[in-house]
Amino acid sequence: MRALHPLIGCYLSFSASVRPLCRMSRQSKWHTYHSSDPLDLGEALWIAHWAPTEHWAQAVTQCSLAALEVLWQAGAFTLDAR
Repeated sequence: MRALHPLIGCYLSFSASVRPLCRMSRQSKWHTYHSSDPLDLGEALWIAHWAPTEHWAQAVTQCSLAALEVLWQAGAFTLDAR
């Protein structure tokens, strides 16, 4: 348990820093969220995963996953064969 103590402190500190992001997302205009930038979509999914039962997080997750699927189908994540 002593070895885990620093990790627990880091987790609690990290958790406290994520709460404002979730609160900000809940209060912002999440219902109009749209992006085609993979980095933005990943960040939105990361923030939303901290509040999986909240309506705004579910909506952002659904929108982000749909946009990533469009990018995937368009070949946005393929490597050029050189």
